[in-house]
Amino acid sequence: MTYIFESPDGGNTVYRRECGKIDRELHSISEEKRKWDQLLEEEMLWVKIAQASRTNPALKAALEQARVIYELSRND
Repeated sequence: MTYIFESPDGGNTVYRRECGKIDRELHSISEEKRKWDQLLEEEMLWVKIAQASRTNPALKAALEQARVIYELSRND
């Protein structure tokens, strides 16, 4: 089989497809993109936690404590 390799983002993700076909499959993801995706996933988790804290008193208290610890530990 002969494949065509394509990257819509300059090499961060590479897809391959057979010649003459439309469907493609993920071939590789750069380490930089993996790290970025992991960071984004973690940030989205914090957003969900913050949203849930609006109706969950335990989460709200934990986030308030985390904010205090963060502010006290900042060096800037």
